[in-house]
Amino acid sequence: MLTLSGRRISSGGVVYQEGVYSGLTLLLRIVAMTTFALVFIMTSHPSDIFTSLQRIGMPYVMNFILTMTFQLIPILQREFGVVLNAQKSRGMRGTGFSALLPSMVPVFVGAIERVQQLSISLESRAFGSSGTKTSYRQVAMTTRDYVVLVVGLVASVASIYWVLTDHSLDWSRSLTFPPVFALLLVGASALGFALYVVFALRAVLTA
Repeated sequence: MLTLSGRRISSGGVVYQEGVYSGLTLLLRIVAMTTFALVFIMTSHPSDIFTSLQRIGMPYVMNFILTMTFQLIPILQREFGVVLNAQKSRGMRGTGFSALLPSMVPVFVGAIERVQQLSISLESRAFGSSGTKTSYRQVAMTTRDYVVLVVGLVASVASIYWVLTDHSLDWSRSLTFPPVFALLLVGASALGFALYVVFALRAVLTA
């Protein structure tokens, strides 16, 4: 409910504290998942991902599909770089998102052709046949991996315990925002998320 100097100017329902926290929680979840995915893809070799997932028992076909998806990202990065350099050599703009729009068509057409070639190659090598699968890359757990695993488990347990035991949040409270503050809050949240997406895409395309 939006008010201005004690006078109601718009009524869209009561904004509850639970709704505010739920919205912020969803936003932080998206940011956390996106950040983790970017860091994971940019720091892990696709073959290591494939071998690790195979060791924990993931089906071979699903494992291959997931790994090829990760492997397609650096390929698209290189293709974007080639197209942008070609645009620069022709006197066109080679930086910024306005330069990415014309390059999307040739990049994705090349990706489709690459997938078709991969399909033919897999069929010629009897992909999906029965038998024990092996990998020339071997991945072993190191001390750093165990430390990260323990820290992650402790943080997860502590977060769950805090959420279940903290009763200081009154979910039934309603919040009344002035119109200007409400618009600024929504606009700042949308702008912050948009900037995060822009910088994430730029990091992926320029890595």
